Amino acid sequence: YEFPPMREAQLRLVRAYPGASEAAWRLVLDELGVRPDFIVSDFGSAITNAVKSHYAAGLVGHVPSFFHMARNIRTALLTKPNAVFRKDGHAEVLEDLEKFLDTLTRQDLVLNGRPAWSNWWDTFLATLHELNVPAATFAAQRRVYEEPVAAAFPLLRKNPHLPASNAAVESRSEEHTSELQSLRH
Repeated sequence: YEFPPMREAQLRLVRAYPGASEAAWRLVLDELGVRPDFIVSDFGSAITNAVKSHYAAGLVGHVPSFFHMARNIRTALLTKPNAVFRKDGHAEVLEDLEKFLDTLTRQDLVLNGRPAWSNWWDTFLATLHELNVPAATFAAQRRVYEEPVAAAFPLLRKNPHLPASNAAVESRSEEHTSELQSLRH
């Protein structure tokens, strides 16, 4: 496995929409003016459904953002008893659980593939059980994340230039629109 070439996140469109609905996202896709080859997005059902209904199956590749997935898992861990410890007045994820989050990278996930990804979930949930961490939230996250992430592996393998996260685009968007956002309040 070779490291991917440098990727540059490009902000194509910034648009305010009235709510996170499939219809709003379809409007955004219409306003792009071009059919994208790929879309990297969070796991929101509104955008995922919009991509599926707006483009024919297989026409536009969809990569769910690994950044959003890892952030959502971490955020959930921080709310669970027995999953955290206090350091300087802040909750930190236990090392036994942090090691799982450390492997949620594009390189690790794509290189190791679908069986290892399923095993990640099995081992993660077993570790939660051993630590007496309530696991219902994470079982639900598995149902949301496991298949879409695994489905993106072949696309990411074939296209090493593709990012597996839209965090950089979101940061750039915030950077470019911060002045506009300040006027909203």
